[in-house]
Amino acid sequence: MLRYVGASAVAKAFSLTPATRHSYRVLGNELETWRRLREGLPDRYIQRARLLVLEIVKYLDSGPSRCVLEVGTGWVHWESLILSLASDVQPTLVDIVDNRLFSVFQLYAAELEPQLARIGLPNERTASAKVILNIVRVASSFEEVYSELSWNYVLDASGTMRGLPEDSFDFVVSSDVLEHIDRNILQPFIDKMFKLMRPGGLMIHDIDLRDHLSYYDPRAPSKLYYRFSGATWDRWINSRVQYINRVQDPEWLSVFRQAGFDLVSHDV
Repeated sequence: MLRYVGASAVAKAFSLTPATRHSYRVLGNELETWRRLREGLPDRYIQRARLLVLEIVKYLDSGPSRCVLEVGTGWVHWESLILSLASDVQPTLVDIVDNRLFSVFQLYAAELEPQLARIGLPNERTASAKVILNIVRVASSFEEVYSELSWNYVLDASGTMRGLPEDSFDFVVSSDVLEHIDRNILQPFIDKMFKLMRPGGLMIHDIDLRDHLSYYDPRAPSKLYYRFSGATWDRWINSRVQYINRVQDPEWLSVFRQAGFDLVSHDV
């Protein structure tokens, strides 16, 4: 528990002011860059790629270019990259803060190229996929990649997606994002997502239901956060830089249904 409490205390301290929150992101990005460049492309990213290619892209691989929204695009725009390799899409990548790590993005793209068959990429997409990965390899910045691939990167500090056009997206995707949405605005947030999508559109969300602080302490249970009352959790444990809404599977399903979504598949 000492590591758990220590991680919580550090996150709380970094949450105190805008300046400390900015320092947290700067320091965190530097540490993540160092760690990810040292460790290389994680296998879990390959598994995420396989999910997109094998389970979702079958709905997007015919007809004109589809509009994709990646919510919480994070460090390396992974979902948008995979969808661009597997299908003709026009991604919009939205986030509340700029956590982009260009050197890591390039490394992951380079290490992905020999594994295109492993992620299930159709043979007919291999040539165009290699062209895209080469664009990433020779680019000097994210902005150059956006220009070459017609990607749209949007920073929205409000987190409301209010500047995005409604009835515009065929597919919405996120990974390890929705568990960080303030539970007080969760239903309006998912309602807004529904309005952004075209009729018949699809979405896939990978939601991490674990207590994220338990990652810092191997001895901590994965749902330790439910040992605390709501008031105790919010006052003493939860933080603005590591906010976790503690929403679990049944409530997620209810939120999506209330917004108007129909469940296509579900895996816990």
